[in-house]
Amino acid sequence: MNYLSLMIYSILAETTLAQPGITDPISEVCGPSVICVNHYANVLPYHFHRNISTLYVPSSFGDTAVNGTTLPDVKAVDFVVFDQKRGLEILGPNPSHEFMFTVSYAVHEAPVFVESLNKLFLSQLSPPSGYLPQLVIDLNQDPPTLSEYLSNPPLPCASYRYNQTSGAVFVVDDSLGQPNGIAFNPEGSIVYIGDSAGYGAPVNPEYGPSGSLYDATRSRTVYAFDISEDGTRALNKHPIYLAPGFIPDGLKVAANGYIVTAVGRGVDVLDPSGQLLVTIQTNYTVQNFAWTGPELKTLWLVGSGGISKVEWELAGQALK
Repeated sequence: MNYLSLMIYSILAETTLAQPGITDPISEVCGPSVICVNHYANVLPYHFHRNISTLYVPSSFGDTAVNGTTLPDVKAVDFVVFDQKRGLEILGPNPSHEFMFTVSYAVHEAPVFVESLNKLFLSQLSPPSGYLPQLVIDLNQDPPTLSEYLSNPPLPCASYRYNQTSGAVFVVDDSLGQPNGIAFNPEGSIVYIGDSAGYGAPVNPEYGPSGSLYDATRSRTVYAFDISEDGTRALNKHPIYLAPGFIPDGLKVAANGYIVTAVGRGVDVLDPSGQLLVTIQTNYTVQNFAWTGPELKTLWLVGSGGISKVEWELAGQALK
């Protein structure tokens, strides 16, 4: 290093150190493939930057560049913890994230675990062939196997309530641009719905170009609604979480009330108020997920180009 380079480096270092209140260190190792981010990295040393997400390359916190350098320790791990106490409780002592299957870059959605069969069913929305086939993961095999299944198309864009006794279907909310993911808290008093209007395509080519687009200025928010006492209406809509890098895609509530949502290249875990606790990081775009296993502590993630599973201590709700 020559004298001029040394002087420039020294000035940059002094400038960084002189910035009051910065988060230092930004992150630190706190477990196997786990990084803890201090104070939500809410004050970064200048200059810092992160590219906006695109349809095919969603950005994540690990893509943030600080003084021209990305955060390699954050980018390389499977789990990023933002709230150490609750986040590490979620993960447990030996969390794992294992890539299981390579699949097409079609949309993979709506995984449902059928306990009586010990199988995980998911939709494969693959144009131009439409909604066929679906996929099924057989968890009775070791290792699990992947095969095909069949399904039918959906209703218009809104949130609906289905009465199992009468067979009647009622619209509950039509204010969201693209409702995507719906889940109740364990008490059944609150329903959470994600709005993925930031990602989509025209229903009819007459109203715009074909193909899906990502627009960061449109809604990518998780909303909470109170359920009326008779269970027929969703009331008091209010936002609780704005997905930072991509759209919320798929939504579930754990047995303890924590909210889990896919967010591009990973999955975020939130408390009921919407505070971010943990991020699971993946190398593909996650579109949905489902808990499996006897204690519902295995989380299967499905998406464009991949299927993976997470072993942790956060249990899912048992469907009744």
